[in-house]
Amino acid sequence: MRRGDDGAANVGGVLEELGVTASNRHTGDVLVEMLVASPSMLRKVRQDHRPDASGHCRSCRAGADGSGRVMQCSLWLASEAAKRLLAAE
Repeated sequence: MRRGDDGAANVGGVLEELGVTASNRHTGDVLVEMLVASPSMLRKVRQDHRPDASGHCRSCRAGADGSGRVMQCSLWLASEAAKRLLAAE
């Protein structure tokens, strides 16, 4: 896990480890910080957006008609980053 100079877990570093692109990192940082601050929200996101056996989100749909399924949705990735940060504390 990436840590800052002070030894604290680094949100950006965790997002990078999870494959979140630099263009989405600011939004991811804000979302992760919100999830870290709200354990009930974190539990709900992890419950609703956990991947199925094929790695696709159980809740998110892609495409204009919603027929496609999203692989590793951004909410799941943010919740995984928040979980890792909380575990590192």
